Amino acid sequence: MEKPNLRKVIFYCLGVFGLALGVSVSIRSGLGVSPNSSVPYTISLITGLDNGLCQTLVFILFVLIQKLVLRGDFKFYQWLQVITSILFGFFVNLTTSLIFFVPTPEGMVAKLALSLLGSFFVGTGVFFYLATGIIPMSAEGLAQMAAHKTGKSVPNAKLVLDCIMVLTSALLGLIFLKSALAGVGVGTI
Repeated sequence: MEKPNLRKVIFYCLGVFGLALGVSVSIRSGLGVSPNSSVPYTISLITGLDNGLCQTLVFILFVLIQKLVLRGDFKFYQWLQVITSILFGFFVNLTTSLIFFVPTPEGMVAKLALSLLGSFFVGTGVFFYLATGIIPMSAEGLAQMAAHKTGKSVPNAKLVLDCIMVLTSALLGLIFLKSALAGVGVGTI
């Protein structure tokens, strides 16, 4: 981890904000959210708890899994992922309230357009926060841990974890909401 300067911290926070905005816009589209956010979003639908809180709690769980698996290899600075998890959850709630004026789309074209806009914000947000080199969000930290432990590449580990998240979300939706598509859809892919 590089020593962050103020400029990098600002870009990091803007990236996390953009990522959260993308999640909120994707939810509004009704076509599913990103794989990382699909399980927390489905849990929020099941429990009625605030989506930002569910995002935070699931992402903190990812940090705890890293600590349990890595044990002594888990570096102290990796605990900063807890702070970024809290920040992300806060930004999800903030952006959800900021886009209150965006109507829920009715037609498939409007839903796809909003989903693509959400994906754009997610991609831009990830680009900004990863480019700073400060600290990965906990889902990326989990992928890095899986790659380290299995000897696979980080992109391959991330793909497997994304698939696990989508399947878990679909299973939770099917069991508790009687719909496997509660938090998963075309926008998830």
